[in-house]
Amino acid sequence: MSFETFFLGREKIKNPFVEKMISASKKIGDKGAGSISMRYGSRIIITSKNASLSSLTENDFVEVVDYDAVRNIALVIGMSEPSSAAALHWLIYRREGINAIISVFDKDISEPDFDIAMEALKLLRNSNCIKLKNYGHVSVGKNMEEALEGLKCL
Repeated sequence: MSFETFFLGREKIKNPFVEKMISASKKIGDKGAGSISMRYGSRIIITSKNASLSSLTENDFVEVVDYDAVRNIALVIGMSEPSSAAALHWLIYRREGINAIISVFDKDISEPDFDIAMEALKLLRNSNCIKLKNYGHVSVGKNMEEALEGLKCL
């Protein structure tokens, strides 16, 4: 879902979840391109646009402070644009009990659109790991370990 980004601050993210996400990304290996995020209160920490899951550093993360689905605007803090999956992840986090999300997809896949987001929300009612047509796999969990465990559906 293409969205407009407004930066509230252009600084490096200092968040305790960043190290956990870097560690998790190393366990994902070479399953494809993707994005990884965690809920942090009412915000999310997510990989930046074009970040490689196989070689993440602490500079590859953005904090999404808010996302307005009606106006399609993300308010962020960070050094670069958030992943194109940020809006999808934000909408998924509206479901209670989800605190970590991993999206894995082929490099040829386009950005998730609104229809893909709605399909994801529907499928995630019955499973913590789903395959979305024209996108890839999404695994969710109450923590990063559970989201990683869900990747076994690949």
